[in-house]
Amino acid sequence: MALLGGHSDVAPATKEMQDVISKIQTQVEQKLQKSFIDMTATHFRRQVVAGMIYHIRVLASESSDDEEAPPKLSVLHLRVFHPLFDEPLKLQAVKAANPSEPLEVLDVDPSLL
Repeated sequence: MALLGGHSDVAPATKEMQDVISKIQTQVEQKLQKSFIDMTATHFRRQVVAGMIYHIRVLASESSDDEEAPPKLSVLHLRVFHPLFDEPLKLQAVKAANPSEPLEVLDVDPSLL
């Protein structure tokens, strides 16, 4: 468990993280101007603030116009803010990452505010 203001250690993704990904997939697609067939959370860390910030590593399968071509796999690092109460999740940053790159803490992308 993360201390208030601190980041937790990186952990394997949970069903909760996959639910977060499902809820923000459209925001990610809009930011990257891409469409994904599947987005699977693999790892995450959290930061307790006035709400929760999640840093999530995702394997994303990009859709293609060529139905016979295999989907292009990408690794994405996301920063997602989960406000208090029942406000919607907000994508705060997204980064295309190398498969060997560890999950990092991303700063807020001003273009997503």
